Amino acid sequence: MIRSRRLCMLALPLLLLSAPAHAWLTRVDGPVNGGFENGEQGGPPTGWVIPTTGTTVELVREGAEQGERFARLRFDGSGQIGNLMQSFDATPFRAKKVALRASVRIKEGADNGGHVWMRVDRRDDKRGFFDNMGGRPIKSRSWTQIEIKGDVADDALTINVGAFLTSAGVLDIDDLRLEIVSDAAVVTREAARPLEGRAEENLRALARLVGYVRHFHPSDAAAAADWDAFTISAVRRVESAQSAQELADRLNELFTPIAPTVQVFPTGTTEPTIHPAVRTAPGTKSQFIREYRHVGCGQKTAGQSIYSSRRVRHELPPDEAVPVEHDPAQGLWRAEIGGGLTCIVPLRLWADERGTLPVSEHKPGESAPGGGFTADDRATRLAAVILGWNVMQHFYPYFDVVRCDWHATLGESLRSAANAADECAFYDVLQRMTADLHDGHVWVSHTCGGNNALPPITTRWVEGRLVVTQVASAEGAPVADGAENLVRPGDAIVSIDGVDTKAAMERTESLISGAPQWRRWRAQSEVLRGRFDTPLTLELENLEGQVRTVTLSRSGGGMASATLPEIRPEPIAELREGILYIDVERATDKEFAALGERLNTAKGIIVDVRGYPRSNVFATLLQRLAPSVLRSPQWHVPTPARPDRIGLTFQQSGWPVQPLAPRLTARVAFLTDGRAISAAETFMAIVAHYKLGEIIGAPTAGTNGNVNSTMLPGGFAFSWTGMKVLDHNGGVHHGVGVLPTIPMTPTRRGVAEGRDELLEKAIDVVSK
Repeated sequence: MIRSRRLCMLALPLLLLSAPAHAWLTRVDGPVNGGFENGEQGGPPTGWVIPTTGTTVELVREGAEQGERFARLRFDGSGQIGNLMQSFDATPFRAKKVALRASVRIKEGADNGGHVWMRVDRRDDKRGFFDNMGGRPIKSRSWTQIEIKGDVADDALTINVGAFLTSAGVLDIDDLRLEIVSDAAVVTREAARPLEGRAEENLRALARLVGYVRHFHPSDAAAAADWDAFTISAVRRVESAQSAQELADRLNELFTPIAPTVQVFPTGTTEPTIHPAVRTAPGTKSQFIREYRHVGCGQKTAGQSIYSSRRVRHELPPDEAVPVEHDPAQGLWRAEIGGGLTCIVPLRLWADERGTLPVSEHKPGESAPGGGFTADDRATRLAAVILGWNVMQHFYPYFDVVRCDWHATLGESLRSAANAADECAFYDVLQRMTADLHDGHVWVSHTCGGNNALPPITTRWVEGRLVVTQVASAEGAPVADGAENLVRPGDAIVSIDGVDTKAAMERTESLISGAPQWRRWRAQSEVLRGRFDTPLTLELENLEGQVRTVTLSRSGGGMASATLPEIRPEPIAELREGILYIDVERATDKEFAALGERLNTAKGIIVDVRGYPRSNVFATLLQRLAPSVLRSPQWHVPTPARPDRIGLTFQQSGWPVQPLAPRLTARVAFLTDGRAISAAETFMAIVAHYKLGEIIGAPTAGTNGNVNSTMLPGGFAFSWTGMKVLDHNGGVHHGVGVLPTIPMTPTRRGVAEGRDELLEKAIDVVSK
């Protein structure tokens, strides 16, 4: 599997929201010092702040794109991102469409780790426009100009702009400016109301047809359509249809301009004659056939991806017979779509030099309702459900494993979306919808996901209870007396803001997608999250059974969105003579290479995989442990030729791990648990299959495969697993994970005593 940086697309919008803008607000008409001419040479630019760890910025004189100097952002990879930003008053830009422009280049590091971003903050802690170039990272090694366009709400308070790196590297930035382009689009905000009468079945029928035409009907107009705008407009048009015939008429009216050969009619009535453009070849000198070829779900916003969806064409001279496998007349998709309707959707079309036939006069964008999109609008919410549901319906590779009733999920999500009070209520709707996928790669992203501050403690589910495992020191704790004076490791949390902890955990887990071990791992910190500077009241029980109530603050500035780092040895350490410890989440390639002969002569090696590998250390270790060529698990990318995953086929692949001399002969133990996901599981599956050492701990997350991502109207996005991964023997990995050979979890007593019981066990295992 190609290691995916899920944070880039989905978690980062949350991280960038984690710091309150008022701390850095500058009352000016736009960004300060966007040309980076002011500031001490070699130091940070005037007017900008660095809210992240492991990040430095210096002003460089030689080679500026504009003016005399530019900013060089350097990130060492030790944090989650390296961010440079500033905030300023939004008043001059209210109700305007603006463009943020900058000259940028990647100087060092990965070609997809650099981003520029803009976020608008509105009144009452609401979020407005947001874009962090999640699907279009900066790749150029020479100066290039980027642009972010968006509307500033009429109640906007603050505009935040900046640049960040998601992996170790260097990003150069110059000539950053914010300009007014025009008045903002008029945004429709239809109030929430329930679905009544035929509304739900009308929208279900629309949903099915949208999916068939968008993803499988190869007309030029459908391929060029603005599907967000089209679907929002269609929701408003079809919801009120009072009969099957009226619904069919409205759907035909909507789809004919972009898909003139698609037909919709009441089920049980006489089937209409197939459109002549489908039945008969054009007979021109240049004629060919168009159809879709999917390798996973390719999306325009996905950035670098192994997945693709493209229309292919088959040349066919006029004097040759049409092969059955390419004949448009033999490629008709018939399906009952609900609402008493049946549709016929050609999956292949004739085309000539003018395009697919019949040639449509429809121009992209004609169907767009006036204005932009916000999930405060009811139709936008319903359209987002329809569009997101369809991507999973046709491309999600794990329905045979999770066996959820995805059609029932559509109905529930439509009803909830119609009734959602605003975009933040809809954020929860999308989380519940995608939770049904049981996919640990699912991460719903939106500015409403800004509950991103934690109290100065870390918790973990231990012996059936949520237990405090770590407490910040007074210096690091955002509470007056220091959290260590209020809370102790080993304390069990009885209630959270007056809610029973188990009930709070169940509610939090209901919004998380994944196997039980992944949901539990995420929920044990998510359950404590909230807005910055808000109080959190906890009822605690110590080991002696004494109960007390404490109030902590969710605060701490900059990036206090991540849990406190566990107390572990150094990333690479010699715990005893000849016993090496290597943490693949924290150890760098340089540190690993520096081990030299100490690695070759080690008697025992403990590999800590309680996290996500962020370097090549784990891969290199496997090469050094390999007795011969090792193989990865099996990758299966879906290649759907027909809708609804009917006859679904897969493109299988894998990759080898070549041995690297000298081979290590030390006893090896691997520590892991439910937080080890994706690439970590790729390597752990190899460890398990080839029995490269004992595996101590708990099952891994049970989610592997390259991540895909889907953008939805209203500023939402969600990630998901785009391929099926099977273990080496073809068995199920999804929802199962890699199992330990020595099952073990921490104890509450061990937590209270500050012990790492898994590490202690590993030392014992490799010392024998």
